[in-house]
Amino acid sequence: MTDKGIAIHDSSSQQFYVQIPNKMPLFYDQGLGPVMFVDFAEDIVRRAAAASPLRVLEVAAGTGIVSRRLRDFLPAEAHLTVTDLNSAMLDVAHAKFGPNERVDFQPANALSLPFLDESFDALICQFGIMFFPDKDKACREAHRVLASGGRYVFSVWDSERHNPVATLIKDVVARFCPVDPPRFIEVPFSYHRIDPVRDLLDSIGFTGINVSVVGIQKVVEDAYSFARGQIHGSPLVDEFLLRGVDVHSVVDAFTEILLREFGSQPIRMPLRAIVFDARRP
Repeated sequence: MTDKGIAIHDSSSQQFYVQIPNKMPLFYDQGLGPVMFVDFAEDIVRRAAAASPLRVLEVAAGTGIVSRRLRDFLPAEAHLTVTDLNSAMLDVAHAKFGPNERVDFQPANALSLPFLDESFDALICQFGIMFFPDKDKACREAHRVLASGGRYVFSVWDSERHNPVATLIKDVVARFCPVDPPRFIEVPFSYHRIDPVRDLLDSIGFTGINVSVVGIQKVVEDAYSFARGQIHGSPLVDEFLLRGVDVHSVVDAFTEILLREFGSQPIRMPLRAIVFDARRP
């Protein structure tokens, strides 16, 4: 559901955290990534690289699905800094790069970036901002580290109406956790109203704000592999285990729900994102 691995709100630090099991990043990268993130990564990378920025920062990079394509599209002399709150996710991202590709990896909190003012020409974040509990602060940090003329390109999921898989995930969670369902499932598709985001960017000082709606019909060859990636590759796996739920049964049930909703394999599943592209004057 998100290219992150962050889920539990810690009020003392104003960030979301999750304890990541050893295999979760791989399930996330190999099970969720090809379905939920790869196509949108291609789109956001082309937008971000269009102006050939030389100093590029990615926040909430997860397992490097955007990072890998971004490095391919940037000029050879450009330098890419890849950050995420969770080092376990970055370990998977790091493995996608060779030693001479001008890429650095660094754990970092998007609400308090460890970089000097005006350090970057572009900042990219795919499906991350909805997890930041203080979105104003995250956007102000983006504005601070961007140089004059720098671009802030980020995406969010559109509403559940346009991403019916989100409702199906809630259905399977409700079946197995009818009492006290995990809060995480409410977050990924919760930040889809365009005007408040545009107003926030404008209030901070961003200009030239462009908004694009990107929709696809995603073909999923193996519903079971996707269902397994969705459960084992997200914080839901820990939530089920904490409640004593048999995770294998959840995966089987989610597979059945996917096939019932979208038909026999390969299933065709609508997905829709919203991309914001803003500039620091």
